[in-house]
Amino acid sequence: MLLRIRLRAGVLFYSILMAAVFTLLLQFYIARVTSQSKLAQEQLLSQKAYVSALMVGQMAEQTEGDLILEDGSVHYQKEGAQLALTVKLKDRTYQFHLPQTSKEAQPLPQEKPTEANQKIKQDDKAS
Repeated sequence: MLLRIRLRAGVLFYSILMAAVFTLLLQFYIARVTSQSKLAQEQLLSQKAYVSALMVGQMAEQTEGDLILEDGSVHYQKEGAQLALTVKLKDRTYQFHLPQTSKEAQPLPQEKPTEANQKIKQDDKAS
């Protein structure tokens, strides 16, 4: 009889201990998932701000101006050879400094000859 009581107490203690360990692991996992989700949302918002800044940087014609986009607003100001952009998205402000680009199409860089290209050209000439 005493053995059965101790056995039941041991099983009950073991099940409570395992439930506590499982709860701690579950709590750690949930905290990790929620922090990862918040980090992904912040990164997405930051990338949207950067893309907005690049887009406005290409469209900027005046020395200073504001553009209102679907997700927020962008204020730009030309400072010498740089373009200072302030992007406001969802109560957050991001600042970027981009080099000023000209509107004219820039020529594509010439392809430098490599050893493989030279061998192909030599083989074509030999044929």
